[in-house]
Amino acid sequence: MKQTEPSASISKGGVRVKSVSEQIRSPTGVVITNKLLLAAFVVLNVIDGIVTKSLPAAGAFELNPIMSHTGWVFWTVKLGITVIVTLGLLFFEPRFPRQVRRILTGLVAGMVVICLFNLAVLISICILGEVR
Repeated sequence: MKQTEPSASISKGGVRVKSVSEQIRSPTGVVITNKLLLAAFVVLNVIDGIVTKSLPAAGAFELNPIMSHTGWVFWTVKLGITVIVTLGLLFFEPRFPRQVRRILTGLVAGMVVICLFNLAVLISICILGEVR
């Protein structure tokens, strides 16, 4: 007999806590929370930064003029934007959890696409030896 999970929300200290049935589950059954999506967003930004900085060494060039700087300027801008977005979403998450989840899902999906594209460029440069 399958147990059903409660669908009512619980209030803790005036903050609405979502029940398990309102949370997103991955195909493997792992509950995906907004905090997990935030962590994925930060990790993907760091991966993107590392790959982006390794592309010029392989012969590519950065099209974004803000991110084409080297050294501390790049990392300050890259991580600064990431921190501002993350803190903003953490601030609004208690009041607007569904909206924040939608935003985070889009941001994480976008960062996955960007990271995969950058990795594909890096791999093609390593295999072909040139940028097309």
